[in-house]
Amino acid sequence: MKRNWKKISAACALGLLLMGAAVPAFAKDDDPLVSLSYLNQRLEAIQNNQNQKSAAPSGAQTLEVVELKAGDKIIAAQGAEMIPRSGRVETIAQELGGLSDITAGVDLKQGERAPLNHMLIAPRSDGRGLKASTNAIVLMRGSYRVVRGM
Repeated sequence: MKRNWKKISAACALGLLLMGAAVPAFAKDDDPLVSLSYLNQRLEAIQNNQNQKSAAPSGAQTLEVVELKAGDKIIAAQGAEMIPRSGRVETIAQELGGLSDITAGVDLKQGERAPLNHMLIAPRSDGRGLKASTNAIVLMRGSYRVVRGM
Protein backbone atom coordinates (compact mmCIF):
# COMPACT_ATOMS: atom_id res chain seq x y z
CA MET A 1 0.00 0.00 0.00
CA LYS A 2 2.88 2.36 0.80
CA ARG A 3 4.40 1.74 -2.64
CA ASN A 4 1.12 2.53 -4.40
CA TRP A 5 0.79 5.75 -2.46
CA LYS A 6 4.29 6.80 -3.46
CA LYS A 7 3.59 5.96 -7.11
CA ILE A 8 0.35 7.91 -7.10
CA SER A 9 2.04 10.92 -5.50
CA ALA A 10 4.89 10.80 -8.01
CA ALA A 11 2.45 10.56 -10.93
CA CYS A 12 0.45 13.55 -9.64
CA ALA A 13 3.62 15.62 -9.15
CA LEU A 14 4.82 14.76 -12.66
CA GLY A 15 1.40 15.63 -14.12
CA LEU A 16 1.37 19.01 -12.36
CA LEU A 17 4.91 19.70 -13.52
CA LEU A 18 3.99 18.93 -17.14
CA MET A 19 0.85 21.08 -16.94
CA GLY A 20 2.86 23.95 -15.48
CA ALA A 21 5.27 23.77 -18.39
CA ALA A 22 2.52 23.44 -21.02
CA VAL A 23 0.33 26.40 -19.93
CA PRO A 24 2.88 29.14 -20.80
CA ALA A 25 3.38 27.55 -24.21
CA PHE A 26 -0.30 28.09 -25.08
CA ALA A 27 -0.61 31.63 -23.68
CA LYS A 28 0.65 34.12 -26.25
CA ASP A 29 0.64 37.91 -26.19
CA ASP A 30 -1.11 38.15 -29.54
CA ASP A 31 -3.82 35.63 -28.56
CA PRO A 32 -4.80 36.26 -24.93
CA LEU A 33 -7.53 34.30 -23.23
CA VAL A 34 -9.71 37.46 -22.87
CA SER A 35 -9.27 40.25 -25.39
CA LEU A 36 -8.92 43.89 -24.41
CA SER A 37 -11.79 44.91 -26.69
CA TYR A 38 -14.11 42.44 -24.91
CA LEU A 39 -13.16 43.89 -21.52
CA ASN A 40 -13.69 47.45 -22.78
CA GLN A 41 -17.16 46.54 -24.10
CA ARG A 42 -18.17 44.94 -20.82
CA LEU A 43 -16.86 47.86 -18.74
CA GLU A 44 -18.69 50.35 -20.98
CA ALA A 45 -21.95 48.38 -20.64
CA ILE A 46 -21.60 48.33 -16.84
CA GLN A 47 -20.89 52.06 -16.74
CA ASN A 48 -23.90 52.84 -18.95
CA ASN A 49 -26.10 50.69 -16.72
CA GLN A 50 -24.94 52.55 -13.62
CA ASN A 51 -25.50 55.94 -15.29
CA GLN A 52 -29.07 54.96 -16.19
CA LYS A 53 -29.79 53.89 -12.61
CA SER A 54 -28.45 57.16 -11.19
CA ALA A 55 -30.47 59.26 -13.66
CA ALA A 56 -33.66 59.04 -11.58
CA PRO A 57 -36.07 61.96 -11.57
CA SER A 58 -34.59 64.92 -9.75
CA GLY A 59 -37.60 65.16 -7.38
CA ALA A 60 -36.83 61.68 -6.10
CA GLN A 61 -33.21 62.52 -5.34
CA THR A 62 -33.12 66.05 -3.95
CA LEU A 63 -34.72 67.93 -1.11
CA GLU A 64 -36.33 71.23 -2.06
CA VAL A 65 -36.29 74.20 0.31
CA VAL A 66 -39.78 75.67 0.77
CA GLU A 67 -40.15 78.98 2.60
CA LEU A 68 -43.54 79.56 4.24
CA LYS A 69 -45.09 82.69 5.68
CA ALA A 70 -47.41 82.54 8.67
CA GLY A 71 -50.71 81.02 7.53
CA ASP A 72 -49.29 79.18 4.46
CA LYS A 73 -50.02 75.49 4.05
CA ILE A 74 -48.17 72.64 2.39
CA ILE A 75 -50.51 69.96 1.09
CA ALA A 76 -48.48 66.81 0.47
CA ALA A 77 -49.11 63.97 -1.95
CA GLN A 78 -48.82 60.33 -1.00
CA GLY A 79 -45.24 59.45 -0.03
CA ALA A 80 -44.04 63.05 0.15
CA GLU A 81 -41.33 63.64 2.73
CA MET A 82 -41.17 66.79 4.87
CA ILE A 83 -38.51 67.99 7.28
CA PRO A 84 -39.38 71.17 9.22
CA ARG A 85 -36.15 73.15 9.65
CA SER A 86 -37.20 76.40 11.31
CA GLY A 87 -40.27 78.23 12.57
CA ARG A 88 -43.41 76.68 13.97
CA VAL A 89 -45.52 74.35 11.83
CA GLU A 90 -48.57 72.34 12.81
CA THR A 91 -49.89 69.22 11.19
CA ILE A 92 -52.94 69.00 8.97
CA ALA A 93 -54.52 65.58 9.48
CA GLN A 94 -57.58 63.77 8.13
CA GLU A 95 -60.07 61.25 9.51
CA LEU A 96 -57.81 58.32 8.65
CA GLY A 97 -54.85 59.74 10.56
CA GLY A 98 -52.12 62.32 10.47
CA LEU A 99 -48.54 62.51 9.31
CA SER A 100 -46.07 59.74 10.09
CA ASP A 101 -43.15 61.08 12.13
CA ILE A 102 -40.64 58.38 11.26
CA THR A 103 -37.90 59.99 13.37
CA ALA A 104 -39.91 59.55 16.58
CA GLY A 105 -42.05 56.65 15.36
CA VAL A 106 -45.39 58.33 16.08
CA ASP A 107 -48.45 59.56 14.19
CA LEU A 108 -48.93 63.32 14.44
CA LYS A 109 -52.62 64.24 14.83
CA GLN A 110 -54.45 67.39 13.68
CA GLY A 111 -52.93 70.60 15.05
CA GLU A 112 -49.92 68.99 16.73
CA ARG A 113 -46.68 70.92 16.49
CA ALA A 114 -44.31 69.21 14.07
CA PRO A 115 -40.90 68.77 15.71
CA LEU A 116 -37.99 70.46 13.96
CA ASN A 117 -35.55 68.24 12.06
CA HIS A 118 -37.90 65.23 12.12
CA MET A 119 -38.77 63.45 8.88
CA LEU A 120 -42.51 63.38 8.28
CA ILE A 121 -44.26 61.35 5.58
CA ALA A 122 -47.76 61.79 4.17
CA PRO A 123 -49.17 58.26 3.81
CA ARG A 124 -52.06 59.32 1.50
CA SER A 125 -52.97 62.09 -0.93
CA ASP A 126 -56.00 63.19 1.06
CA GLY A 127 -55.09 66.73 2.10
CA ARG A 128 -52.57 66.04 4.83
CA GLY A 129 -49.70 68.44 5.29
CA LEU A 130 -48.32 71.28 7.38
CA LYS A 131 -49.57 74.76 8.30
CA ALA A 132 -47.10 77.48 9.27
CA SER A 133 -47.93 79.37 12.49
CA THR A 134 -44.85 81.57 11.98
CA ASN A 135 -42.46 82.05 9.10
CA ALA A 136 -40.95 78.62 8.51
CA ILE A 137 -38.60 76.64 6.29
CA VAL A 138 -39.46 73.07 5.32
CA LEU A 139 -37.40 70.66 3.23
CA MET A 140 -39.64 68.72 0.82
CA ARG A 141 -39.16 65.64 -1.35
CA GLY A 142 -41.95 64.42 -3.58
CA SER A 143 -45.13 66.04 -4.86
CA TYR A 144 -46.80 68.85 -2.93
CA ARG A 145 -48.54 72.18 -3.36
CA VAL A 146 -48.31 75.36 -1.34
CA VAL A 147 -51.53 77.17 -0.40
CA ARG A 148 -50.75 80.77 0.53
CA GLY A 149 -52.51 82.11 3.60
CA MET A 150 -54.49 85.34 3.86
